[in-house]
Amino acid sequence: MKLTVVAFASAREALGSSELVLELEAGSDLDALRRELSAKHPDLAGQWERIAVAVDGQLTRDNPVLRGDQEIALLPPVSGG
Repeated sequence: MKLTVVAFASAREALGSSELVLELEAGSDLDALRRELSAKHPDLAGQWERIAVAVDGQLTRDNPVLRGDQEIALLPPVSGG
C-alpha cells in the first residue's frame, strides 16, 4: 500500500524532503512505518519520542493499522518567539 508522508521542521530535514510516498505491506501499522522510515533515514530514528504523528489530519498516540492512500504527518515540536 502507498502512504504519503509529510514532514515538518527537523523531521523534514531528517527525511531530506517535505513529502514522500512510502510503500508498505498491507496491514502495516504505525510502528512499521516508523521502523521503515528510521531504516531509510537514520537521522529520524532518534526523534520519534518528540514527534507527534497525525493520520489523515487526526493526531494519534496509538499504533493504528494503516490503510493505503492515507497521509501521515510528522510534527516535531516547534520553538520560536
